[in-house]
Amino acid sequence: GKNKTVFEYNNGIWKPSNILQNIKSINDLKTGKEINDFRYSASIFVNENKYFPESLILMTGYLNSSTAHSSKYPNQLFSYSNGKWTKYDAFSADGIREIKNGYLSSTSKGFSIYYPNYSRMLTQKDGLLQVQGGIPNLYTDKNGIVWISYSFTVVPAYARTYSTGINVWDGKKLLSITEKDGLAGNITFSSYQDSKMRVWIATSKGLTAVSKIINGNGEQIFKMKNVPSDKRNIYNTTNIMETKSGDLYSWQNYIRPESKDLIKADFYLGKFNGDKFVEIKSPFNEEDNKKEYQVFDLREDNDGKLWFFGIFSKSLKNITANKTIIKLFDGNAWSDPPKSWNVPDAQLHYVGKLNNGMYFLTVGGFFVFNGNKFVNLSDSVDSNADFRILKGASVAGTKTDIQAGDKIYIRLRNRGLVIFDGTKLKYYTKKEGLPSSNLSNPLTDEKGNVFFSFPSGALMVQGDKFQTFYYDENLVTSGPYTAIMDGFGNLVEYYNGVGIYINKGESRSYPLKISSVSVSDNIHYYTFPADYSYSQNSFVFNYAVLNFRDPDQTTYEHFLEGYDKEWSRPTNLAFAEYQNLPSGRYIFRVYGVTSNGVKTNEASYSFVVNPPFWKTWWAYLSYFVFLGFVLIGVRKYEKVRMLGKERTNAAIKEAELRAQIAESENERKTKELEEARQLQISMLPKVLPQLPHLDIAVYMKT
Repeated sequence: GKNKTVFEYNNGIWKPSNILQNIKSINDLKTGKEINDFRYSASIFVNENKYFPESLILMTGYLNSSTAHSSKYPNQLFSYSNGKWTKYDAFSADGIREIKNGYLSSTSKGFSIYYPNYSRMLTQKDGLLQVQGGIPNLYTDKNGIVWISYSFTVVPAYARTYSTGINVWDGKKLLSITEKDGLAGNITFSSYQDSKMRVWIATSKGLTAVSKIINGNGEQIFKMKNVPSDKRNIYNTTNIMETKSGDLYSWQNYIRPESKDLIKADFYLGKFNGDKFVEIKSPFNEEDNKKEYQVFDLREDNDGKLWFFGIFSKSLKNITANKTIIKLFDGNAWSDPPKSWNVPDAQLHYVGKLNNGMYFLTVGGFFVFNGNKFVNLSDSVDSNADFRILKGASVAGTKTDIQAGDKIYIRLRNRGLVIFDGTKLKYYTKKEGLPSSNLSNPLTDEKGNVFFSFPSGALMVQGDKFQTFYYDENLVTSGPYTAIMDGFGNLVEYYNGVGIYINKGESRSYPLKISSVSVSDNIHYYTFPADYSYSQNSFVFNYAVLNFRDPDQTTYEHFLEGYDKEWSRPTNLAFAEYQNLPSGRYIFRVYGVTSNGVKTNEASYSFVVNPPFWKTWWAYLSYFVFLGFVLIGVRKYEKVRMLGKERTNAAIKEAELRAQIAESENERKTKELEEARQLQISMLPKVLPQLPHLDIAVYMKT
């Protein structure tokens, strides 16, 4: 405070100001503790702008000098209000000027952009009824309003009841509704909106139907009506559902005695007749009805028949091991499933209902009821699905009924997520863009989105697309207990022990650019070659969305036209790599989805990988010409060979003919000689003359 670096101009004279003396101490905004060893090198004033008030900045170092970051503390900003200068903020940057939707500042590492944070944390002072507790239920109705109840009985192991009432977030402010405001009971469970737009709140003292009315000032006013049961005014119920025919049923899902964290609950099942709920007696046998611990669920199949599931145990310890008993209700009478259905002799965990049946998990098994019987799919494998992976699905102490639209979602304990549409089963891990394999506390909304919490934030799944919201480390130290989107684009996150964070959404679309292309160790920035040699066939494409607000929450999908068969999985990685591409024409395409859930533009880059010279068109032409000459040579050779063969054959034929003529001539001569010999023989006497005293001998030579 003694360092007189600030002066005031008064009556034509500059005099030392006492501003710094008035700032008696500099405190850390997070901890509130005084910074005793703070040193600064200069002080400057910055005029008021759209994002900051008029500020006095105590600089810890000039960004363009060697003293930059000479202090372990950032620059300290002070603003003037209520007659004094008070700490406003602290960061290591120098303001430059306003830009669209932000404020540009310089830092020692370049520049930064300050975006105002319109998000806020709601605590008890804002009307939050429950800050520390169990697992709250967040339900977004068709009007976009979020109903927040605080008692939980879906999973007996984590069941808790809190007598606080219910909070309502209408997109602008947090409202609270308790018994004083007309709510049936302060212990609230689930909320549900029917086809008539009434929101039903299940409480420990009955159901409250809420209708919304808009007054002349555009303000929302809730009109509440507590609906009695035909046999009692106070009844403990937790769930409500509407059938395809418009009938409303309500029931208590967890029967138990009173304990430290839970109030007692008795059996309740009722049907709404338009005025009150008419109780329905338990269809299970007397022995099971007497057991202290009972878990129930009510579902409607594709034929409109109601299935009432019951699990019974004498102790809480065995409630997760006993088998499920099923009763069927047609609206008038109860019946047991036929033996032909082959109901598994196990505890069934409902997963979801698709057009081709109802799906269930057991410990180590996966079943479908196809309308006629249960079919075990646990070992089934086809071209679309390998159901064997579901043997590792989470069932015990886990919420398994996670369905949004025509898809069901199954968590594999610490291994990933399975998405199934009745035909195709896809398995997702971190490799496929899942931010964590530890997903908890699922919620669904009316738009078909599914929300999970994980240690570092919240995950929204739209069909099979992932959108990740990481927690703000300036506010909390881990991810939320649970989260859901309201109807106005804000993510509502419940942080146990802290409050509800309204992660303000925006509809702005940010531009996406391909920043660089690395090709075989050569890097090109912003302007890229149109073609490459055959040896330059390994690519790394780097890209980014020009959104500095939440860059880590942007997901990307890319597609290399001419090579890939489909778009990649969503991922936070801002690059894509391809190795050893064959020669050809390609178009690299990429787009992103920013933290506000808005899709960016699609950036693309067309290029050609040229073939090696032995695969070029002129090479193929030379191959063709050479082949032509070869064929001509072969043709000539073949003609000469054929001519020689013909001549040889003619000579052989001529020789054979000469031989035949000679043989004929010899035969003729032989014949003539034989005829002459026969003639000579015929001219000789036939009998020798007989002369006495003489021996006549004859010798004839021919």
